[in-house]
Amino acid sequence: MVTINLPGQTIGIIGKGKMTERLQVAAEERGYLTALFSNEKDADLLDFANKANLLVFESETVETDELEALQKYIEIPQLSEAISVTQDRLIEKVFLESLNINVVPYATITSVEDLKDAIGSIGFPCVLKPIRVEKNQPSNVMLYSEEDFGKTEPLLRTGTCILDAWVPYDQELAVSFVSGKNGQLEAFPVVETIYQKHHLQGIIAPAQIEPEMSQALVAIGKSITEAMALCGIITTEFLVTAVGTIYVKRVTTGVQKILDYTLDGTNINQYELFIRAICGLPIPPVKLIQPVVSYLVKPHAKDLMFNQIMVQGEWYLRTIDSGWLITAMNETWETMIASFQAE
Repeated sequence: MVTINLPGQTIGIIGKGKMTERLQVAAEERGYLTALFSNEKDADLLDFANKANLLVFESETVETDELEALQKYIEIPQLSEAISVTQDRLIEKVFLESLNINVVPYATITSVEDLKDAIGSIGFPCVLKPIRVEKNQPSNVMLYSEEDFGKTEPLLRTGTCILDAWVPYDQELAVSFVSGKNGQLEAFPVVETIYQKHHLQGIIAPAQIEPEMSQALVAIGKSITEAMALCGIITTEFLVTAVGTIYVKRVTTGVQKILDYTLDGTNINQYELFIRAICGLPIPPVKLIQPVVSYLVKPHAKDLMFNQIMVQGEWYLRTIDSGWLITAMNETWETMIASFQAE
């Protein structure tokens, strides 16, 4: 039987930073009490859990072993056996392959000798990644030739790694679903994600793609979400080649920077949807108010940004942990970049 958590109950939120704050605000605006746990050393998680009716976490990189032990005392809607899919890159690959979903060619690596063996099938360029998805983990290492093998030693000393082939792609796209306790699923619009040096730089919503491609991405994202059988928000990111071949780049859970455009661009934002999902409340369809472009501004560019927002009446500014997020209605990515680089 599905447990419904009504306003007046207490939601315990594990996390810290701007996204955690927005979850807290979304919960309190809907009549819930909240308690925050920031994973500080010597803090008693069990004592914290005893103060709440249900427990949620903002980041998928939270340690789940202790949370699983707490499930006998408190409801934790986001936990499921499939949560490991988002925390272990090898498990993620195996999970996706079990659903007959394309992933880039890969190999498991524990030594430089493994690298040399794998290059025959993976080829150059390729990228070596830690197998665990964790905060403050070592950076990925790009390999363009055997001369780069020496760069991998610090990463290999941390444990088992994954070597991914580098697939030439035309676009990076993403689709997210909000998944409720009662099995209800609602899709967010398919968006284009723009990265610079592996860091998210911008979002275009909706993605400028053919309807057939959008339908294919939504179908893949839905099959992944259904197979994971967990509550909250599940995001699938894709690489799409120039000839239309689709590869899943990664799967993530929880509220996402990718979805912060919903704070100004949709009828309901990701934080309210997340609270509705984990509390078992009905989930409305997500609708774009109008096409939007979001641009992430780093602190070093704040002077230019401040100059621009003085003249840009349709720019919406939000603070994020790594700087600011600007969302503009009915602009293209090209015009956003042009206006931002105007000075």
